[in-house]
Amino acid sequence: MKQTLTPDIATEMLERLGGIPRQASPRWGKMNPAQMLGHLTEVFQYSMGEGQDMPFAGNLRSRFLYKHLLLYGIADFPKNVRLPDPGGAQAQPAVGDGNIEQLEAVVKQYLDRYEAHELSARIHPFFGMMSPKKWSKFHFYHTRHHMRQFGMEPSAP
Repeated sequence: MKQTLTPDIATEMLERLGGIPRQASPRWGKMNPAQMLGHLTEVFQYSMGEGQDMPFAGNLRSRFLYKHLLLYGIADFPKNVRLPDPGGAQAQPAVGDGNIEQLEAVVKQYLDRYEAHELSARIHPFFGMMSPKKWSKFHFYHTRHHMRQFGMEPSAP
């Protein structure tokens, strides 16, 4: 299945994410809901060109096999993946707290820029260079992953 982030899908996802209680415990991982919202916000911003490029920390398997399996919905995102920090070390970067209003604003900006063809390819730390279309797929499946983390099972696409 191929799925990209559309305005209708984003609206549904954001409504569901907004319903996660502030004190909810994750099914896996260490992030609380505010950190998860901050993480999603930061990833959307990164895909729009904000911030420093992340170093590529993947390999041929992640770049060609895992990217295809994950971005085409053949496999689910793995749990407890640690991202490299911009300095190249394999560490969990600090995740700032976020809120649903910030995420909604950034997702709207992302969708507006995507529809206007204002986004460029950007490197993903495990998947390598990704086009705006691949980032849209990534955002769909990445957001679903975090919805599941907090028990908000997404609707079937």
